[in-house]
Amino acid sequence: MRQHVGQFGVGVNNPAMISRIQPMETPVTCAEFELRFHHLLENLKSGKVHYPSNVVDSVFRLKLLANGRLDFLSVDETARLQVKST
Repeated sequence: MRQHVGQFGVGVNNPAMISRIQPMETPVTCAEFELRFHHLLENLKSGKVHYPSNVVDSVFRLKLLANGRLDFLSVDETARLQVKST
């Protein structure tokens, strides 16, 4: 069977593959968004996931408030996009 080779590589422009792509579920509430940051931090610390150094630096620059909640003013675009895509 011959694979479809698209502009960006094998199978990318394949209509059957595109129909199987599911949209990302974006966080609905601040609490859900914050929970994803905590999961990402724990996964990075435990070595379960590996990302480029700029993403890791961005995530580890996040600040926590005195009550343990995430300071959303410390979230930059790199960290926000990474969390939304997980």
